[in-house]
This record gives sequence, C-alpha cells and structure tokens, in this order.
Amino acid sequence: MMSNLEALDDRVRELANLRKQLQEVKYQEELRENIYMSSGAYADFLDAHTERIKVEQRVRDAETWVRSMAVSTYNDTKEKKFPGVSIGVGTKMTYDAALALEWCKERLPEALAIIPKTFEKVAEIMKPDFVKFTDEPSARIAKDLSEFLDMEDVESYPADHVEPYGHGGPSTE
Repeated sequence: MMSNLEALDDRVRELANLRKQLQEVKYQEELRENIYMSSGAYADFLDAHTERIKVEQRVRDAETWVRSMAVSTYNDTKEKKFPGVSIGVGTKMTYDAALALEWCKERLPEALAIIPKTFEKVAEIMKPDFVKFTDEPSARIAKDLSEFLDMEDVESYPADHVEPYGHGGPSTE
C-alpha cells in the first residue's frame, strides 16, 4: 500500500509534468499568435473588429433613443404598442433602507442575510465572542517543480519565451 508521502510525491511529479506541458502549449500558442499578428489577415481582423465596436455603439445609442422616445410617447398617449416597440409597465419600489430593515427584523427575519466576506473582515478586527477563530493549514505549491520533471523533457522549449505560472494560478509564497 502506498503511503501518503509516496502518493504526494507521485502527484507532485504529475503536476510538474502537466505544468511543463502547459508551458509548451502556451509557447506554441504564442508562436502562432505572433505569426498571425504579423500577417495581413491580422490587420484585416483589427479593421473588422474596430468597425464592429463602432457599429455596436451606434446600435446602443439608437436603442437608448428609441426606448426613451417610446416611453415618452407612452406617457403622453398611454398607448403600449408602436411599430417595432412595445411598452411594458412594471412596478418600481422606493423605500427607506433603515425602515425596511426594522420591518424585516419584526416580520420577515429570513430576508436578512449575512454577506460572509464582509462579516468575516469585520469579525477579524472586532473579535465578537460568538466567533471561533482556528488555524487552518493550506498547501502552497512551488512554482518551480523542475526537479520532479522527467529529465528527457526538460529542454524541449525555450523557457524564456513563456511567462511563469501567473495570473490566477496558485500562490507559492
């Protein structure tokens, strides 16, 4: 039977090889992107992309105007149907948040919810007596796992062209 330490060692080796594979894939992607960016096709793509952004903004502006004009016309005529536009009438609530909180405390306590991140930040400072603080270990994986790689794969790509494991990856500090 394999011990936890042996299993961990196997998984670290597997992780090292997967990270190596990811670096190789990223490098190949970067090469292809550089080729594409230096071609005329990329310039054509940028022109089309820029034009799409301009037209999307014009569409948003036109939609805003049409909605505004339709609501204004509805307010004047109470008509709900226009060519290509219809009016829906919903209910908008306006209330004092402090009064609503007091009302919920008395009549609807299930409507009151804790926002955990906010509460925990404050609780960490104020240390309320009902909060139990305990140490919880967490594992941080080293960025450099090259010592665990299969040696025949170590030099298969130029490492200086690939960014290290970053952006959103696990912390190693």
